[in-house]
Amino acid sequence: MKTTWPLVCAEPGKPKEPGVGPDYLRHDAGVSYLVQALARKGFVAVAMDVKGAEAWWAGEANPVKGYNDLFDAHLKLLSDLDKGRNRGLAISGAKGRIDTSRIGVVGHSRGGGYVLEHTAQRSGLFAAVAIQPATNGDGSPHKVPVLNIRGACDEDAGPDAGLEETKALAASRTTPTAADIVLAGTGHAMLNTNLAPTKSDGSVGTCRASQVTRPDVARDQVAQLTADFMQQALLKSTAYRLPALKGPAPTGRNLNTNGPRLTFAPTTPQTYSDPHTIRQVTTQQRLLPPLPAGLTISKGESY
Repeated sequence: MKTTWPLVCAEPGKPKEPGVGPDYLRHDAGVSYLVQALARKGFVAVAMDVKGAEAWWAGEANPVKGYNDLFDAHLKLLSDLDKGRNRGLAISGAKGRIDTSRIGVVGHSRGGGYVLEHTAQRSGLFAAVAIQPATNGDGSPHKVPVLNIRGACDEDAGPDAGLEETKALAASRTTPTAADIVLAGTGHAMLNTNLAPTKSDGSVGTCRASQVTRPDVARDQVAQLTADFMQQALLKSTAYRLPALKGPAPTGRNLNTNGPRLTFAPTTPQTYSDPHTIRQVTTQQRLLPPLPAGLTISKGESY
């Protein structure tokens, strides 16, 4: 049966050196498990193959405009595909099946910070999931349902990543859902398959190896939480019942006590495709905006 599906965009954070994992591929492949989980729920799911090379904490210009431009460029491409304009891409069956008026966004690390603080100002957004967000402290209240996912062993953004922003959003009462979940034993890099998930001794951050969740289990938990939250938000659920695997032990609630209640139900593991098996589709047409005249881009690592 042909129908029109809502759209979910996933935005990865920035990989860093050292610590490149054994499965290092294109930047979008690092969150391919999230894309697959969303697609299983019937979403058109897209991961951007773009590396954000900014360093806003070191005096650089705020990167939000660049993120917005990339977001808009991908939405334009998807809109064209829905209209039957393939833009040189060998993609069939997309015409009339992509609904860009209903958008969900997912981000990890700095992508999560962008999702939590900025994308919710867009029209047509039905939900946002921020995974271990690295925030910039310049968000504002909005009406979009939000799920913030933290890792108790997060060695990068910290175990409280996004918590204060989610609390502030809940206190504003502008959105009925400002949910916060923390996963035991979960680190930051392990949620991006491009990166080495743990130290050589198996530890992560302040967590000993014995306290650390198996990386593939942590990714599965995050993927299932993300996809189920998106689906229930799209359906305007009056209560959220989210999946809980053994291991990462999700705990959390909707911080807006006037909004929908959040509970957990036991679930079974899912499997995901090996990122190395993902087929690439290329085009000779320019899909992203050209580099502004006079702007110099560093191709190396910023830290």
